[in-house]
Amino acid sequence: MPMPRTRSTSAFLYPLLSLAMVIWGGTWPAGKIASTAARPEVTIFWRFFLTAAAFLPVLLVMQRSAARSPRAPGAHAPRFAAMPARAWLYTIATAAGMIVYNQLFLNGVRLGLAGVGGIVTPMVGALITGFVTMALQRRRPGALKVIGLLLGLAGGLVIVRIWRFSLPELSRSGNLLFIGAAATWSAVTFFSQRAQATSHFATHTFAAYALAAAFAVPFALRGGGLMPPAEGPSFWLLVLFLSVVATDFATTVFFLSASRLGTGRASSFLFIVPIAAILLSWLLLGERPDAVTLVGGALSIVAVYLVNAPQRSP
Repeated sequence: MPMPRTRSTSAFLYPLLSLAMVIWGGTWPAGKIASTAARPEVTIFWRFFLTAAAFLPVLLVMQRSAARSPRAPGAHAPRFAAMPARAWLYTIATAAGMIVYNQLFLNGVRLGLAGVGGIVTPMVGALITGFVTMALQRRRPGALKVIGLLLGLAGGLVIVRIWRFSLPELSRSGNLLFIGAAATWSAVTFFSQRAQATSHFATHTFAAYALAAAFAVPFALRGGGLMPPAEGPSFWLLVLFLSVVATDFATTVFFLSASRLGTGRASSFLFIVPIAAILLSWLLLGERPDAVTLVGGALSIVAVYLVNAPQRSP
């Protein structure tokens, strides 16, 4: 279960989580460009290899700091020895899920529009996570939360213009891959929270990134090797953004927020990703938003407010 949430914790995590979601929005146009520069398997390997390498110093600093500071009873130290077998199992599941998510993500943007992917995946993912969380906790959601989730769904459907799509068009456009990515990320969020229930978030996060890099090696080798085509520094700049900025910083903030605030509340911030994805895809790829897209984005912003609004006690 998530750690107790205090007002100071929320005040600290909410701005960081919002920034992380904007960065995630930027991964959609960045992923679109990267999908044309190298095979998805190569991009995935280097993304997680560089992510783990950049996060290792953070883990070591936290280990030294924890060794010098007294810990509260039951607190978890950021070291592998503090991870029990159950946490390792959930961490392995987290790493495997991240591999599947990235395959769906990169192949989806290769086939379809980055802006659409940045809408469909976080919207569907937030809804799945929200409803699953409510079901697991066996509690009735408040009216505002239900309205917020439904508005988030409505905003996503409006932006995608669901009334124009048939099933074959949905498949050819890459949108089915985006929906699969949403379901996969919901599972990754759940596995990560379960792992952090009995381990330090930094230990779990580093292990998940390192395992994901290891899992990606055979897939990259099977397709011709680990190195991308020699086409200048653009691939490496994109991978550095996807790894150090979008994964080391943004994903770590999300995992930490899920453990501190709860999976459902942290996932509600995923409604910010479509707005950032739309704007950044417009700036970087020329995918200009129209009035329908803006209406859907406005519905998403209202959804974020409603889902995070405090619930009155009965």
